Amino acid sequence: MEDLNQLSDMTAGVPSWIGLNDLNRKTTDLYPNSWRWSTQTRSRSGHMNIASGEPDYWSGREECLRTGTDDTWDDVKCSSLYHFVCFSGSLNTKSYHLIEQTLSWESAKSYCRTYYTDLAMIENEDENQKVLSIITTYVWIGLYRVPWMFSDGTNCSFRLWWRYEPNNLYNDQLCATLYDGGFSDRDCNATFPFICSGK
Repeated sequence: MEDLNQLSDMTAGVPSWIGLNDLNRKTTDLYPNSWRWSTQTRSRSGHMNIASGEPDYWSGREECLRTGTDDTWDDVKCSSLYHFVCFSGSLNTKSYHLIEQTLSWESAKSYCRTYYTDLAMIENEDENQKVLSIITTYVWIGLYRVPWMFSDGTNCSFRLWWRYEPNNLYNDQLCATLYDGGFSDRDCNATFPFICSGK
């Protein structure tokens, strides 16, 4: 907050670029820790069955993945309610378990960690087929994304967004400005003053 106040004084109410961006929204490998499994043992997935046009981070709020019977994954709001798949066993010998209870992604993760190992971790096509064989509707899996990182690739632990931000207006607001004491997502091609950090 101290940094934010100092920067706000410098910008005097004029929107100004800061290094915060979400350029990894459409890709799975711009930053190595963007997509990760809930187990936290592996930072990202080598196997990705992302649907065409996904992930789209619609309305700036979709950070968790679900899978459906059509064999593709898409991002949705983590607060949405779905059935989910847990896994048990080791990371090399996983058994999958369909839980026909509708929970948010976080609640599903807690349930899986209580009664099994974690939410489903799918690392190859064989594991994907095992999950597909037990589901009949959309379900949560354990892949989620950490959005909004700094341009040096580090995570952003402090975010003070304006109300209704980030909203990813027109599906192309992937960079952040500091404006009047808060963050706002903007089109990266817009022109604004900018703030650099010292070395």
